Amino acid sequence: MTLEYYHFESHDIPDYGIPYDQSSGRPAKVDEDNFYGLLSRDFRDNSDDTASVLITHDFNDKLHFSSTSVYSRNTNNYIVTNPDDSAGNVANGYVWRNTKSRNSVTKTLATQLQLSGEVTLAGMPNRFAIGTELSNERTSNRNYSVDTGNGRNAGCDDAMLASYNCTLLSAPNPHDPWTGTISLSTDATVTETDTRSLYAFNTLELNDAWFINGGIRWDDYQTSSEAASATLDNDSDFFNYQLSVLYKPAANGSIYAAWGTSSNPPGTSNGDGSDRLGSNNEDLQPEDTKSYELGSKWELFDGRLSLNGSIFQIEKTMPALPQKPDVVHRKPMWASKRSKALR
Repeated sequence: MTLEYYHFESHDIPDYGIPYDQSSGRPAKVDEDNFYGLLSRDFRDNSDDTASVLITHDFNDKLHFSSTSVYSRNTNNYIVTNPDDSAGNVANGYVWRNTKSRNSVTKTLATQLQLSGEVTLAGMPNRFAIGTELSNERTSNRNYSVDTGNGRNAGCDDAMLASYNCTLLSAPNPHDPWTGTISLSTDATVTETDTRSLYAFNTLELNDAWFINGGIRWDDYQTSSEAASATLDNDSDFFNYQLSVLYKPAANGSIYAAWGTSSNPPGTSNGDGSDRLGSNNEDLQPEDTKSYELGSKWELFDGRLSLNGSIFQIEKTMPALPQKPDVVHRKPMWASKRSKALR
């Protein structure tokens, strides 16, 4: 048994870069070191606390059990200046100091149970892993309300400059004494995702040169988002597949071919990113992906030089017509730690 605890925190000032000039369709021609934010207003505070319990047991030399349970709490709080030109201020030599903000807490509880081992079938070694995963992830977010004037609608004027909600395009001063108001929203958006998974992976060693790896995974995916204005949800269950063939013409080289499927449903970011669940995507089917890859890896000069190359094709199918509630969610198979361990 191994017990682990991890703590991380950071405190800094985010930088959204230089403004985009609507009139020219290009980034504004200014000193790239210009900072349009406000040191008296902007901040970013992040933290991560994760506790883990890892249990392993060897029944014998060829049969092993492992259990991993993780609880984490993550916070993501920030107010960042977005140098906005939606009203065409840049053409007049000004920049509106619009803001983006977040005050979120994400709690995750996950457990993975796995049985792995090796058996001999028809004289051929056969390495396998079967297991299950259970997880719950809950994110609560309340944005900040920041007094930034109406630069988006009316443009920058003397009053906006006096309040420091606008600044000069060529000479922004991050030390401007901004005195606007900041308040935390009273309404929280709560997004919660539950997943249950079963998987099985297998590597068959035909001989010293040929290996076949296959895998299958079933997931039950449920996500919901609750806010003052609406409640959204997306539920589904689905299968994933993977197949690869590996040929070793020499001890120091290999050639492989692989195929796998994956897809991205709405809400995969659990409310803490651009892929959050919304009214415009709640009923969409997922973006499905098929991946094909052919490659080779070689170790030369006693391992001092590694040569790797591959060609691949990725086919994505965009969401079809709305279909509720059956929306597919798949995780890339060959990107998983279990798959890597078996290959």
